[in-house]
Amino acid sequence: MKTSVTLFFTDILPHKSNFYGKVVKNRIFSPGMSQAEVFKELKNAGIEGCELLLPSYANVILEDIVEVKEVLDKNHMPVLSLHQPLRFFSKTRISEVALLFEMAALLGAKVVVLHISNAGKHIFDKKYIDEIHALEKQYGIRA
Repeated sequence: MKTSVTLFFTDILPHKSNFYGKVVKNRIFSPGMSQAEVFKELKNAGIEGCELLLPSYANVILEDIVEVKEVLDKNHMPVLSLHQPLRFFSKTRISEVALLFEMAALLGAKVVVLHISNAGKHIFDKKYIDEIHALEKQYGIRA
């Protein structure tokens, strides 16, 4: 088991923040402390890595993930898991799950956190579940 902290995508890349990201944010990154100072304090407290929470109301592209990885690598903070965006009005298609696996692989994460509620009725579809298992096998990442 590793000790981790949940970090919002927009806390790491504040320039990607929209209105929602400005309202809902982590209290870890407080005014007056640089990112480097925050990461150093987390490491000093015994935090071994992070769970990266993707934003709900923004499009994240692979170039953004590369930028996040650069910031985290520079601050010696590995991504242990990638957290699916929280959704309230739409269901997650398998193509979106595949993109999450691709992003997790770029970040070096070993776990993708998926929400049953976001899958909707797909959770009862053997083909949908089999496709998730195939992605786990392809990328060597657990869901």
